Amino acid sequence: MPQPRRHRDARVAAKSQKRTDIALDLRKPRSRVRYTDVVEAIADAIESGRLTPNQRLPTQRDLALRERIAVGTVSRAYAEAERLGLIVGEVGRGTFVSPVHSAEVPSPDVAARAVDLTINRPPPQGALNAFRAALRSLATSADLGRLLGHQPVPGMEHHRSAAAQWISGTGLVVEAGQVVVCNGVQHALSALFGALARPGDVVLTEELNYPGIRLVGQLFGLRVHGLPMDAEGILPGAVEEASRTLGARFLFCTPTVQNPTAAVMSRRRREDIAAVVKAQDLTLIEDDIYGLLLRDRMLPVAALVPDRSFYVTGTSKCIAEGVRLGYVVAPPARVPQVITAVQATTWMPSAVSGEIVSRWLQDGTAESILQWHRDEAAERQALARKYLSAYRYTCHPVAYHIWLDLPEPWRSAQFVAQARQRGVLIVPAESFVIGRNPAPHAVRISLGGLDDRRAIDRGLRTIAALLSEPPLLAPIAV
Repeated sequence: MPQPRRHRDARVAAKSQKRTDIALDLRKPRSRVRYTDVVEAIADAIESGRLTPNQRLPTQRDLALRERIAVGTVSRAYAEAERLGLIVGEVGRGTFVSPVHSAEVPSPDVAARAVDLTINRPPPQGALNAFRAALRSLATSADLGRLLGHQPVPGMEHHRSAAAQWISGTGLVVEAGQVVVCNGVQHALSALFGALARPGDVVLTEELNYPGIRLVGQLFGLRVHGLPMDAEGILPGAVEEASRTLGARFLFCTPTVQNPTAAVMSRRRREDIAAVVKAQDLTLIEDDIYGLLLRDRMLPVAALVPDRSFYVTGTSKCIAEGVRLGYVVAPPARVPQVITAVQATTWMPSAVSGEIVSRWLQDGTAESILQWHRDEAAERQALARKYLSAYRYTCHPVAYHIWLDLPEPWRSAQFVAQARQRGVLIVPAESFVIGRNPAPHAVRISLGGLDDRRAIDRGLRTIAALLSEPPLLAPIAV
C-alpha cells in the first residue's frame, strides 16, 4: 500500500540528513527565511569545518523539505553560493562544496564588496540617455493608451516589420509575418522548445554553453547533449555522428560570439553545419544574440537552411539588459506553432518595450547605441590585454566577455575560489559544461557588468597577479 506523501517526504529528508549537515541555525520563522540566510549558513558550515571540500550537498528539494522552506529559496541560495565560489554544481552528479580549503573561503559579506566580473551584460550607460528621451516621448504620445492595452500575440505589426528589417541586415531573408516578438531570448527559447520538442528529445549543442539552455532542457524533459568544439565552435563531424547515434532532433548553437568561449564560425564552418543539419534532418535553433553587434554582420546558418531553421536574436546583449525583447524568425508554415507557444507562456510581448525599440531601429538610435557598445567593448578589451596578454584567452572585439585558459597547475574551481578570496568574482568553466563532459581549466571574465572601468582594472590586475602565483593547495584526505 503506498505510503502517505508526508511519510515519503520525511524519509527523503532523513536520507539527506545522513549525506551532509548544513545545520541552518536561522533563528527566525521559516516563513521569513531569505535565500541569503541559506547562503550564509552554507558559508558558516564551510568555515567551521562541518562541510568539507568536495563534500556532496543535498538536492534542493531535499534541503527544502528538511528545513521546511520553499524550494525556490534553496534554488536561489545554491545559485548564489555557486556564483560566490562556495559550491560547484556538476550536471548529472549533484552539488558539492568547492574543492578549496575552508580557510580560503570568506563570508558572503566580503563578496558583496568584491569586484563582480560574473555578469555578462552590456553596460547600461550606452542606452541610458536614449531611454530617458524615449520615455519622455511616450509620455506625451497619443499612442500611449493603445500600448497599454491588449496586443496581438506575435507583437504589433510595425514592431514585427522593424525587427524584420533589422535582422535582414545579416543576409537572412525575413518577412514581417515570419517574426514573432518575445519577452527576451530566454523566453523565445522556452517558447520554441515548448512548441517543437517532446519530452526525451535529444538536443545537440556546444559542450560549453550558457546555463539557460540547461534550464530549458530541464523544464521540458529534454536530453541536452554537449558536443566537442574548436576555435570556431561546434564541430560538424561531431554533430553528424551524434545525430546518427543518438537520434537527435535538434541542434542549438551560437555561431557568432559564442557564450562563454567567444568563438565565431567561419563561412565555411557555417556551410558545413548547414549541410549536416540538412543531411541528418535536424531542426536548427540558432541563437544570434550577439551577432547584431558586429558592424560587418555574418550570414546566419539559418539563411543556408531556412526551411528547417528558427533564428533567434534580441536586445538584451546588444542594447541593454533591461530592454528585454526577443525575436524569432520561423519558417512561414511554422509561425502559428510559435505564436501559440508565446501565448501559452506570456500571452503577449511588452508593447511598450517593443515601441521603444522599434522607434530606435527606425530613427537610427539603435545603431548609435550599437556603435557605443562597440567602442566601449574595445576599451574594456584593451584593459584585458594590458593585464592578460601573457596568457592564452579568446575574445571578440565587440564582446563584453573573455574566455581565459588557466596555466598549469591551476584548476578552474580552485582559481575562482582564490580569486574570490582576493575580492574578485569570476565564473568557473564548470558552470557552462553541458552534460557530464569534463570541464576545461578555464574561466569566463565578464567586462560589461560594472559601470566603473577603474573597478574592472582593479579586478583584472588582481587576476593577473593571481595567475603569476602557484595555487594554495587544499589538504589531502587520507
